[in-house]
Amino acid sequence: MAKKKNGWGKKQRAVIVSGVRTPFVKAFGKFLKLDSIDLADIAVKSLLERTDISHDEIDSIVWGGVILPALAPNIAREVALDLRLPASVEGMTCTRACASGLQAVTLAAAAIERGEADVIIAGGSDSTSNAPLNLPQKVVHALAPLAFGKAATPGDYLGVLSQMMPITEILPKMPKIAERTTGEVMGESAESMARRNEVTREAQDHFAERSHHRAAAAIASGDGAVWRRLLSRCRPGIVCPFIRRSSVRFRRQSGWNNERGGRVCRIWYSQVALCFFDDRLRSTRGLAA
Repeated sequence: MAKKKNGWGKKQRAVIVSGVRTPFVKAFGKFLKLDSIDLADIAVKSLLERTDISHDEIDSIVWGGVILPALAPNIAREVALDLRLPASVEGMTCTRACASGLQAVTLAAAAIERGEADVIIAGGSDSTSNAPLNLPQKVVHALAPLAFGKAATPGDYLGVLSQMMPITEILPKMPKIAERTTGEVMGESAESMARRNEVTREAQDHFAERSHHRAAAAIASGDGAVWRRLLSRCRPGIVCPFIRRSSVRFRRQSGWNNERGGRVCRIWYSQVALCFFDDRLRSTRGLAA
């Protein structure tokens, strides 16, 4: 995380001073050639232009991603390099399924409150269109001799081909954000948790309703100006269950398929960048929280 600024043990308050977001679009559409790093670059660049923050003031970038780029998984570091930020700007990327972006925000706020940093940019991005398609391990193991130059004779090459049958076992697999131990995605695990703990649909609705009321109260009081700008661009989706007769639901919007539910369900992965300040530094700069 970022370097210590004000020392350990000194209570600080982290505030959001600005936020931007890229448009929501469907997978394999207008943003087809923009991967997670490209989308993050666009959001952070726009954020810096909007807030007019000196690059030298930034301590760190904390970023979240669900399906990270295989060749460059530390998105935050790539953003710092792409935007030519000072070498002192650290970059850390975290992943926590669909809560990855929120986890990045939590880590950034906590770092400021601990006195490790004054200014942090946090956010998250994902591009379903550019998610890597992994080859089955059978193919990887069969091609290893070729990749490492150990196949010397025509017989070696024929031996590799003989291992590729049947062809159905060597086709790329669709990306699935599932647990290795259970094979379940996050929503399916949530269904199991709700059943185990007897959390009814009505209780979930009450919790969600209370959250919306609290958000509305914060916006009305003037404390939620940044969130108001972000939420004003939100687009409603179709509510779909993860499994049949389910209680846990999500919004069907972009890019991820839930086969077990007997339907194609799509979830939006938004590209959001937020700028966090130590509240005392924010007030000296005249920035609104």
